[in-house]
Amino acid sequence: MTTTDKTSCRILSSLLQAHGVEEVVISPGSRNTPIILALDANKQIRKRVVIDERVAAFVALGIAQTSSRPVAIVCTSGTALLNYAPAVAEAYYQGLPLIVISADRPMQWIDQDDSQTIRQHDALSNIVKKSYDIPEFSADDSEMTWYANRVINDALLEACDRRRGPVHINIQLNQPLSDTIEVNESDERKISSLKTLATIDSSVLEPIISEIRGQKTLIIGGFHGLSNEINQSLRQLSMHDNIVVLTETISNVKGGNIYTNIDRIIAPLSEEELETLRPDIVISFGGALVSRYVKQFLRKCRPLRHFSIGFNHTTVDCFKSLTGRVDIAPETFFSLLVGTLRTNTDTQDRDRTVDKTKMATDEVISYASLWKKHNADSLESHERFIAECPWSDLKAFSVVAEALQHSERRHVISLSNGTPIRYFQLFDGMNYSACYCNRGVSGIDGSTSTAIGTTIGIADIITDATSVLITGDMSFSYDIGALATKFIPDNFKIIVLNNSGGGIFRFIPSTARLPQLEQYFAVNPGIKIDKLAEAYDFTHFVADSQEQLEDVIDRFLSHEHKAILEIVTPPDVSGEILRQYMNRK
Repeated sequence: MTTTDKTSCRILSSLLQAHGVEEVVISPGSRNTPIILALDANKQIRKRVVIDERVAAFVALGIAQTSSRPVAIVCTSGTALLNYAPAVAEAYYQGLPLIVISADRPMQWIDQDDSQTIRQHDALSNIVKKSYDIPEFSADDSEMTWYANRVINDALLEACDRRRGPVHINIQLNQPLSDTIEVNESDERKISSLKTLATIDSSVLEPIISEIRGQKTLIIGGFHGLSNEINQSLRQLSMHDNIVVLTETISNVKGGNIYTNIDRIIAPLSEEELETLRPDIVISFGGALVSRYVKQFLRKCRPLRHFSIGFNHTTVDCFKSLTGRVDIAPETFFSLLVGTLRTNTDTQDRDRTVDKTKMATDEVISYASLWKKHNADSLESHERFIAECPWSDLKAFSVVAEALQHSERRHVISLSNGTPIRYFQLFDGMNYSACYCNRGVSGIDGSTSTAIGTTIGIADIITDATSVLITGDMSFSYDIGALATKFIPDNFKIIVLNNSGGGIFRFIPSTARLPQLEQYFAVNPGIKIDKLAEAYDFTHFVADSQEQLEDVIDRFLSHEHKAILEIVTPPDVSGEILRQYMNRK
């Protein structure tokens, strides 16, 4: 095999494979030549090339998001590394194992006014689990060879340990960069981490479970990857009279009595109605919530107890009522909870008096029934409002939702931040297998790039699915570079809501009434989506009315080539319609 004489690069390539890294996204450069050549010699790792480092990092993020495997990104020295920062921050707050590999100049040349000699080590220290710096050394230096092996092993273990997350490996490389020598295939020493059993005795959780029995309990799920085990457990728990389960589309949990449309239910309720929904116990899992309505509700109507389930990077007390962190996988916790509640159904607190038992039973039954009633009322008012509202963003989403509901094809949905994620979560019954959005830090950057990665990463898990990104024109314009990616699959589709800028700014109170709204905030990007589609070999569809959208949506979703559907809506009308919707009765 031919590879570079840079021992650190050979070790890196071998250990990436040994630790299960199957995908590496590479951005071209000079200083990272030895790393690229070492990876090229490793035929077990799939290499993808993306010129723009910001796009490359978000593509890798999307692959990691859906495949649940560590993904590596490789860049040259200088500002190339800094372009990774937005995606790395997203990976950190999503808990995704992104392996950031940067080539660097030798340390003696940093800050010496030579080309690309910035301070790279620790440049991402606030948004990675750990940073590692490997100096240049010769192949016959056994001490440094041992060191590089140990450090790279540690980095790859750290990325996938407990709460997973990104790590940064900075490799100093001196000239020559492209000389190669013949070397023998060798297996680098792999250091393994022996995981303890992912379960505990149910008695450990008994204090929590005993509080749940007979108490009004609200389970809330933020963003989370696909998990059939969590889905099955929460469906069973949602059948209990005293337990209500709220999730969002990007929780990837639905079915049973689970409510997936939080804003649709909560937003129209009065303070008095919200008070009747105050829970005794809150159990949360997954990442950050999209719904500001549920956060406001629980900050005001605080529960007696709030337990956070999962491996968090810090104490997350978003509802200002946290009483306990439970460092256990949600799959394990909810499975134990299902089993324990089933076992104890007929043995709950036998010492209560008959009157107290009746009072408690009436109360918990009314809690579940109350949510059921509000959900039914919200669905009725939702359907009435949608039927009567004019052409707008909301009406357009209703047509898309209808098409997804009746489609016989499988779909994987990606959503950009701003209004697309909020609109999408108002609708249910849609036929999609998984749903994703960059809600770790909730930026609009990288939405298209991440969705391309999602399409690649999900292919081995959900076969024959159409991957659909729903984005706004501002988010779309922010990530135009993603369209130049050479390996975009034909099953990738983009719906662009062209409402002349940032629709979210026309809705949120802080900006909606400002006279400078259109000049500084909503800001129409003025992009020619049809021209971009032509330039990057996407088929272009367009609709500027309900009738046109209903006519084109099915053809767009079933199109055999990568495609963009541009939906043109009136900006001022859409913002006002969404405000009216949230205040409907």
